[in-house]
Amino acid sequence: MAFRTVTKRDEYSLIYSESLQQKENEYKLILDFDGFAENIDSNDYLKVTDDLHTIISDEYEKTIKNPVYEYMRETRGT
Repeated sequence: MAFRTVTKRDEYSLIYSESLQQKENEYKLILDFDGFAENIDSNDYLKVTDDLHTIISDEYEKTIKNPVYEYMRETRGT
């Protein structure tokens, strides 16, 4: 199962993807947050990457809640 959406955040775009993957009898939920900008001036690269980082971080915090957040922070051997 997979889901992907692209949405605008001001002049930037945010991509959110999730997929449920099964390996043997274990399921894993894969989440991916990406952002991008188009047609930017080279003088604005750092500002744009900072803005994209903030947008992605904010979306992550809106999406991931406890107990999932705590589970993701646990140390597990793989």
